[in-house]
Amino acid sequence: MATITISIPDDVKLAMSNLDEVNWSGFIRKKVVEKINMIKLKESVSGKVEQDMKESQFWIEKVKESRKNREKELRAEGLI
Repeated sequence: MATITISIPDDVKLAMSNLDEVNWSGFIRKKVVEKINMIKLKESVSGKVEQDMKESQFWIEKVKESRKNREKELRAEGLI
């Protein structure tokens, strides 16, 4: 397992030292993993939303094209 070093204000270190029941290394490790997973999830969702938007735009254009063609047909038949 890799090791990292962080800097914190002295008052925070003192407060942490007074809370012996907390495994600060484990706590920080868990929070880092949670943050990484949250960022990955956001990226995944963001990519899916972008793809969904592209697909939606494709189908919107198809519907518009179909309506224009139908309008031409109806005009040619004298119905509008």
